[in-house]
Amino acid sequence: MKAIGNSIKVYMTKHSPEILTGIGIGGFLTTIGMTMKIAPRAKAEIEDAEYYADKYNEPIRTRDRVKIYAKNYWPVALSTGLSTACIVMGNRQQHKRNAALAAAYTISQETLKDYQSAITESLDEKKANEIREKVSQKTSERVNVNDQEIPYVPSGKSLYFDRWSGRYFVSDRETLREICNNLSRQMLGDMYITLNDVYDAIDLDRIPFGNDIGWDVNKSFIEPMFSSKLTEKGEPCVVFDYTTQPEVLK
Repeated sequence: MKAIGNSIKVYMTKHSPEILTGIGIGGFLTTIGMTMKIAPRAKAEIEDAEYYADKYNEPIRTRDRVKIYAKNYWPVALSTGLSTACIVMGNRQQHKRNAALAAAYTISQETLKDYQSAITESLDEKKANEIREKVSQKTSERVNVNDQEIPYVPSGKSLYFDRWSGRYFVSDRETLREICNNLSRQMLGDMYITLNDVYDAIDLDRIPFGNDIGWDVNKSFIEPMFSSKLTEKGEPCVVFDYTTQPEVLK
């Protein structure tokens, strides 16, 4: 029984935002049902009070109406208040969790920057590029890319692999550098640029989390970084990445 109790406690703690939100929504649905049931009764009592008031030539007072409404609708008010409190508490807990995740991500991001800086300082440029290429190859191996999805490369262009979305596209270095420079200048006015803004400029479809991560003008600009890898067909392509990785935007 103790183990079952602990399991229930862990589950409720882990899913408390969803549970509270669900209770709040259920409470509002219950409130609607209660209102539909109570409204005719309250209306009938008001009509009775008005009938006797007219009969005895004594106008019904406002406080009498308030008493009738309060007597009938207090369960509705209580249910509405509790439902609202559950949803607010659920949102607060979810916000705290998101803040904790963002803090953890920031710490890991800073640790990665320090690690990359230490590697760059310890190795020459050739060795550093070899490490980047191996990382890019490992990343692409985790992404399932069908051969038909690799686009045709016209003359004067090159095949690129976007490390963040695992997609191939056709472009050239000068175009990508110009896109990054233009977006960095735009960031001076907009204060931040999202990853999806980059995809818009490259003419790639947006990705689900692309609006949540990007670059903040107070931290860094967008600097492209290029390495190489082989496609699933064994063809060489350029890996498109960033010197400063995009971070969660607050």
